[in-house]
Amino acid sequence: LIYTLGLCVLGLVNNVTSAVEIFVDRNVSSSTNDGTSWSTAYSNLADAVTDANSNGSSDHIRISSGTYRPNFSLTITEPCVLTGEAGTTIKAGMRAHILFEVESTNVHFNNIVFDRGKSFVNGNESELRFHNCEFQNSSKLAVYARHCPVVELHDCLFAGNRGGLFAIYSGRVQVFDSQFLGNHS
Repeated sequence: LIYTLGLCVLGLVNNVTSAVEIFVDRNVSSSTNDGTSWSTAYSNLADAVTDANSNGSSDHIRISSGTYRPNFSLTITEPCVLTGEAGTTIKAGMRAHILFEVESTNVHFNNIVFDRGKSFVNGNESELRFHNCEFQNSSKLAVYARHCPVVELHDCLFAGNRGGLFAIYSGRVQVFDSQFLGNHS
């Protein structure tokens, strides 16, 4: 019985995928572009999000500095952390009314400037955390959260937003050391 239990535990451990780092750099031109290093980074954010959604682990998407313009909303369905280097800006492309749709998972955004769009992050039944992020020039809502147990903002800046900052129908909302400048609805 103990031997059988040990084999079952070993089998479970072998089936668990480990978290990986996924790299995005809009300036990389490589023939492989598999996102496994800076030299073979994905050139667009959509490929990195698709990769993170596909492997079932809590991945860390590292984004090189620069401006990224997704053409469509990026849906995140697996837990992950998105960290931008200094100077990382994500703007809405022509058909991306919402930059990120987060569905039933936990996502942590670090050091990202969200600029120009209708809405930046829509969460549904998800834990949303933002550290050192800037939200500027939204025309609808910066963050919309439905049934999210946790929405946390640390050291964030909200500036020049025109459609309201939050619509949060959720559990715990915590805002720490953040600034709100020149917003109106």
